[in-house]
Amino acid sequence: MLAGRAFVYNLYPFRYFLEDTLIGFNLNPFNHSFRKRLNGKPKFYFFDTGVVRALRNILNVSLEESTSLYGETFEHFISQA
Repeated sequence: MLAGRAFVYNLYPFRYFLEDTLIGFNLNPFNHSFRKRLNGKPKFYFFDTGVVRALRNILNVSLEESTSLYGETFEHFISQA
């Protein structure tokens, strides 16, 4: 990492405000190994994929298979199930 160019943004109070209003939720990593589970980081998911696309300003981009956007949206869909 380059010194002075790495930024860390912690929005902990904002994240808790979003979880309390049921706009989003944290999903902790799952692994059978306790050591690997401790090293994993939780992912934050919004309640709707449309919210994520609107925040990223990509509503006009079509979802096509074999793209990273399609994979992210499918992962989000699975987390909702």
